[in-house]
Amino acid sequence: MQRRIDENIAVVERNANKMARVSNRSNPLMEMLGGFAVAGCLLYGGYSVVALGATPGQFFSFMTAFLLATEPAKRLARLNIDLNSQLVGARMLLEIVDSPASEPADDDKPALKLTDARVEFRDVNFAYRAGRTGAERA
Repeated sequence: MQRRIDENIAVVERNANKMARVSNRSNPLMEMLGGFAVAGCLLYGGYSVVALGATPGQFFSFMTAFLLATEPAKRLARLNIDLNSQLVGARMLLEIVDSPASEPADDDKPALKLTDARVEFRDVNFAYRAGRTGAERA
């Protein structure tokens, strides 16, 4: 049992390390691409203000809209990794649910036959607070 637990822990640790490597691999690339995109937008915006006669307000609104779009783009880039990390729990749950029963089958034993049965409670008390019954409200 200890060997199986150690093997399972090692597998989970290996998978967690692999997912951490994959998820952190995309961050520097996205930051670099974002920097290039912002630099390109600054060049285009400056060109449009100087050469094409656009107003500075149009330039700033364009830059604001572009910078506000970076966070949804980052989330879309991480979507596949996040979905796969959430599927690990679902996969483990399905493995547990689909595993065969661990207790021995008792089909060969006779069925339980009750002739005279009842459920009886004696000296049972219930209280939310000491000294008060369940019917009393504070």
